[in-house]
Amino acid sequence: MTRITGRYHDGNSSQTHLAELQVDAVEIRVLAAGGALRDTTARNAITIDERLGNMPRFIRFADGARFESSDNDVIDAAFGVQSRVHRYESRWSLVLGGVFALVVLVGAAVEWGIPWAANKAAQAMPDAMLQQADASTLRIFEQRLNISRVPALRQAQILARCAPLIQAVAAESRIQVQFRDGAGSFGANAFALPAGTIVVTDQLVNKALHDDEIVAVIAHEIGHVVYRHGMRNAFQASLIGLLPSLLIGDVTSVSTVVATLPVILTKLGYSREAEHEADMYAVRALTAMHIPTHRLGDLLKRIDKGDALPGYLSTHPPTPERAEAAQAQ
Repeated sequence: MTRITGRYHDGNSSQTHLAELQVDAVEIRVLAAGGALRDTTARNAITIDERLGNMPRFIRFADGARFESSDNDVIDAAFGVQSRVHRYESRWSLVLGGVFALVVLVGAAVEWGIPWAANKAAQAMPDAMLQQADASTLRIFEQRLNISRVPALRQAQILARCAPLIQAVAAESRIQVQFRDGAGSFGANAFALPAGTIVVTDQLVNKALHDDEIVAVIAHEIGHVVYRHGMRNAFQASLIGLLPSLLIGDVTSVSTVVATLPVILTKLGYSREAEHEADMYAVRALTAMHIPTHRLGDLLKRIDKGDALPGYLSTHPPTPERAEAAQAQ
């Protein structure tokens, strides 16, 4: 007869009993200091949990009662159990192989899977949710923006010059250009929000030597809206942050991440690929309007010599490479 020490739970209350499980060739019985806790039970009428290392596991009875013990080696010997999980986790070659496979899987997810999923999620996002993210993000930004000092007539002139750009995407995006004073926090800058609000700072307007330079920047921002770069980046950052939780099966934080998307949007810069994609969109749009494509590069280089741009979603690093690429088209 084999004796296994542990705790007995009767399944009807929260009370537990220090007990001993006695196992012979045909049946088992549970004994405590005061005597038997249940009638003898046939060995084939119980189930035994899979072994995980040296963690305690349950021997379960049909009526819901269970016997808990960490004497795993004794349990295995008494019942002739051969745990596949324990056998695998005890072999270093299999453990290392599993770790390697996990690293490869996570790497592939970060490199290809998550960007693909983020792009699909951004493209499928309903307009109502885009507008909500748009409004929430703008409220965060406006804590550091002021009312524009650019005269209303000057704003109207710029908007009139941009009208063909906006009309070209009216069917798929609701472009709305707004002007704000970005003194101190933003400098000469522009940024696009998810639903199509484009904010242009007074400082950028003042840096421009020609209205077509402002048109070029707005065309670039429209490119970000059309390709949904902002939401794509936000979803990608969120999914990467969620990856550890998803790997261990904890999905409770998904709703929290979705709720904080506007905050995530304010912290992200665009990727090199997204900047290039928006630049090329602007080049095509400028060409269609018969505006020299070097207008975008001219303003980028001028800003690069002046303002140091902050690390927001609005960040568009005005590198010589981007300026030359736009000018070469």
